[in-house]
Amino acid sequence: MNKKILCFFALVFSFMLLASVAQASTAATLALTNTTGDNVRVDVTGEPSSSIRLSFLPAGASSITTITFGTTNSSGNFSSTISSGGYGIPQGSPVYVVINGVQSSTMLWPSYASSLTLSSYSVSVAVGQSLAVTGSNSLILAANSMTSVIGAVLSGSQVTITGLSSGSGSLSVCGANVGCKSIAVTVGDQGQSQVSFSQNNFTLNDSQTKIIDIYGGSSAGFTISSNSNPTAVSASISGTSKFISLYGNHTPGVATIVVCSKDSSTNCASLVVTTLSSTVDALSFSPSSITLNPGITQNVIVSGGVNNNYYISSNSNSGVVSATISSNVLTLVGGSNAGTGVVVVCSTTVNATCGSLNITLNLNSTAASATTIAFSQNVVSIAKNDSANVTVTGGTGTGYVISSNSNASVVTANITGSSNIVAIYGADVGTSIVTVCSATSGSVCASIYVTVSEEMLPIYFSQNNVSITSGNTLIISVTGGSGTGKVISLNSNPSAVSATLNNNGGILTLSGGTVSGAAAITICSATYSTNCAIINATFTKSTSSNSTSSNSSASSATAAQILIDEIIAEASDVIHENGITVDATLESRIKTSYVNSLIKGGTVNAAVIKLITNFITYGTATTKNMGAGERAGVLGSYKKAFGKLPTTESEWADAIKIANGRWPGETSSSAIASAKIEFKKVYKREANLSNQNDNAAISIIAYGLRPTARNTNSEKAAIITFKYVYGHNPVSSLAWDIVRAIAYSGAKR
Repeated sequence: MNKKILCFFALVFSFMLLASVAQASTAATLALTNTTGDNVRVDVTGEPSSSIRLSFLPAGASSITTITFGTTNSSGNFSSTISSGGYGIPQGSPVYVVINGVQSSTMLWPSYASSLTLSSYSVSVAVGQSLAVTGSNSLILAANSMTSVIGAVLSGSQVTITGLSSGSGSLSVCGANVGCKSIAVTVGDQGQSQVSFSQNNFTLNDSQTKIIDIYGGSSAGFTISSNSNPTAVSASISGTSKFISLYGNHTPGVATIVVCSKDSSTNCASLVVTTLSSTVDALSFSPSSITLNPGITQNVIVSGGVNNNYYISSNSNSGVVSATISSNVLTLVGGSNAGTGVVVVCSTTVNATCGSLNITLNLNSTAASATTIAFSQNVVSIAKNDSANVTVTGGTGTGYVISSNSNASVVTANITGSSNIVAIYGADVGTSIVTVCSATSGSVCASIYVTVSEEMLPIYFSQNNVSITSGNTLIISVTGGSGTGKVISLNSNPSAVSATLNNNGGILTLSGGTVSGAAAITICSATYSTNCAIINATFTKSTSSNSTSSNSSASSATAAQILIDEIIAEASDVIHENGITVDATLESRIKTSYVNSLIKGGTVNAAVIKLITNFITYGTATTKNMGAGERAGVLGSYKKAFGKLPTTESEWADAIKIANGRWPGETSSSAIASAKIEFKKVYKREANLSNQNDNAAISIIAYGLRPTARNTNSEKAAIITFKYVYGHNPVSSLAWDIVRAIAYSGAKR
């Protein structure tokens, strides 16, 4: 038997001898019953109206903990169900109660299922080093077996562990309603730090090679301790290098690769690597087709991808259905428009595999009768501060009443006198179910489903009726509107006027087409298709010389327009290698220092490598103020966002836009999704994309937008925050993009 428990029972026996001397009038009893999860019902009897003290032995502790637990009632009884994790009581702990000096028999705390999960259950730190372990729930520290060796500080769901002196021990952490778990801690000599990777979980194509950086350990290097599936993934570490080379074999599968410091067999970390099949299959759904009613939710299971990682690629009809996905569960909610829609779901793996799910929305069109109430519309969609009338027919007798309104703060509904008109008003954004009944006895009832959207705010343009001449590009600011973002709904004459929207619909760029003429450009809310505005543009094709046209354009351009024109010109210069005085020695150094790492793990032809080398070595008009390393970082951010390096003129324009702190023309849903995950790690909440600071943070993390003016003090503070959140210095492109988001976005926890 464990020595600590033997000592505990010796203490208990001593207390029992003392208690036998006391002249207690009522014996104390204790009964323990596990109910659900980590919940345990505690039943106590003893001296009436007396205080109860509960004693138990925390995990890894050498002494008992005693707390005031409650008070018996006038009959001497007490009963309460508590969370084991909430009180920090491990299963199997010796427990007893004392009531008015009388001790109960000692019981063992019941076994229970702990659902608490931790990011790590075994860690190694050096003396003076700290690292963080994150739990699935808010944590409490139940016990620290070696307080002289291990320092522990809790904040929410995170425990920060610091090495105080060489040795080993354990921490017991618990969470309310989820139980307790232990963390084994080894504190080594100074210079030995926790092994970690630049990436911990990723996917390889068949025959793809990937290099992953290794951090921590010591100068002796690293060794591969184990590879759970070498037929799927080959792994190797060369000498004392600080990277591991991984190769996707022809057999698909998942491998867990454990890498340890050569100086410490307990200082290890795990990589999870998936190798994909060389063949691509479509995703499947269960059930394979869906019929919904308004407001009704249904879950669909997605299968066929890797590691249950999926995203929604498109939804053809948001009025029929709204869709969200978590892991492999697709959640559908019926909308307010009868019809059909198609939701396309794709795997987030390198080989993006997709599947389409067909959804039909039925609206109730019941005919009125003496036993049935019918409405002119069963589903009503209105904007906030808007109203609608619904006609009621059927039922017994005359007259109708509002029987119930599930959300009166969102919708108000009234029927005046003996009218058969239901007056509905949208008081706030949301939904409500309004139930209407016939007014006579034996009433018949039916319900109206009401959706209230945002108030339809008008869309405004900085200019409304514009004229364009040859070689002239106009930048129009677009403001107002409801929902998130704006789209071009219609261009009545694209041959005369070319129109593009950037910056989430905030910037409209107009340029002349191939023929003179007028065009009406309709801009609508991306969320509400009826929330629109029209800008009229006239293009006159000039017959004057290019120099005259160019001068006219420059004189009328805004600062933003000039910058965009410069970027487009710079992209052309990069492609055509204009204005370059070759420095072969410098180019060679640039290739060694930056280019080789950028093209690693992919197939890049010599022409593209030349463009990349030129850009990093010489820069362009708007990127010359950057160092070569920062220009290389811009390309690293582009590659991280889009999974490729720029090759075409439009792609180079996007890379240069990132360098100038502007949104790229191309978007990446996977980069945005990844940015939202990192945002939550940093700010401990979901991002609100309608908040300009949150939106800026997501864009900086996703695309690596550079600041127009650097603030080194802000960046230093951001690096400290990054190290606190992630436990290491920023190294990768993603890490530095997160630092820039912290420093410049203005987002707050």
